[in-house]
Amino acid sequence: MRRYAMLVVVGVAAVGCSHSTAGSGHADQNVFDAKKMAADIERSPQGAKLGNVVCPEKEPVTPGSTFDCVSGQARIHIKVQSYDGDYSWTPQYSTG
Repeated sequence: MRRYAMLVVVGVAAVGCSHSTAGSGHADQNVFDAKKMAADIERSPQGAKLGNVVCPEKEPVTPGSTFDCVSGQARIHIKVQSYDGDYSWTPQYSTG
């Protein structure tokens, strides 16, 4: 059984979004850029020690929705905050 210890770190960024305006009429453009989001998390002061972050492709920019990115050391819980692509994230480290 895997357990995760939560580290209380929340990062908020709008730069992980591949298209920052909602309602453009092109639903496929209102998704996060997975590679950019992963790089932004890794570059943040809180995420610098995570390394090799991988986020799922084509996650919608829908406030309240959640999904997980992963790294070798942690599962990174993402919560979408706005249609502009703002999101918060919290790493959950495996304890065994």
